[in-house]
Amino acid sequence: MTVKVRSRGRNATGRSRSGDRWSKNRPTTTRLVSFGKHLGKPYADVPLGYLRWMIRAKCKDATHATAEIERRQRSAREVSTA
Repeated sequence: MTVKVRSRGRNATGRSRSGDRWSKNRPTTTRLVSFGKHLGKPYADVPLGYLRWMIRAKCKDATHATAEIERRQRSAREVSTA
């Protein structure tokens, strides 16, 4: 009996995950909000208004909020051009 084993870094089709059109828009590590109303949630699940507030309030995690907003903008541009 032969068992097909997928190698690491491959998706179900056998292509490299880096070739997956969504992989560029996903955070490589899941960062979680470390305080406040959205404590413990991934930045990807936090409303845009809250991310903007974090930046305006100069919270310690404002850099993560900025990165998430930029990721969403890149994602929106790629979807609109596809």
